[in-house]
Amino acid sequence: MVGHVFPMWSGFRGGYGMSPMLGGFLILDPLGMVVTTAGLSGVILLAHDRRLMMLWPVTVPLWGAARGRRDVVAFGAAANVAYWARLIPELRRGLSSILSVRRPITSRGLAVASAQRQD
Repeated sequence: MVGHVFPMWSGFRGGYGMSPMLGGFLILDPLGMVVTTAGLSGVILLAHDRRLMMLWPVTVPLWGAARGRRDVVAFGAAANVAYWARLIPELRRGLSSILSVRRPITSRGLAVASAQRQD
């Protein structure tokens, strides 16, 4: 999975690793893949927010823990490390646009700002 997320031949820029994660989970626990995918799909439909799809990898180790399957928990934890490491730059970009405070530029705002600088 790490090779799909950070391929050496592409300058360590690749995808998110969802396909190998889905394939690995399907091999380890077919029922788990169906249940977690269907469950999260239901949540997405009810919430009307497709961004929740990003949370599917988190369901893999949780499903493994609920079933007492250490192999699924280990696979899910390792896959999540690669997945979230890949998302860090995108999360930073997304959060910076949300968290940045943008004030509208008005003549009054400029006058206040320039008056504070003169002090």
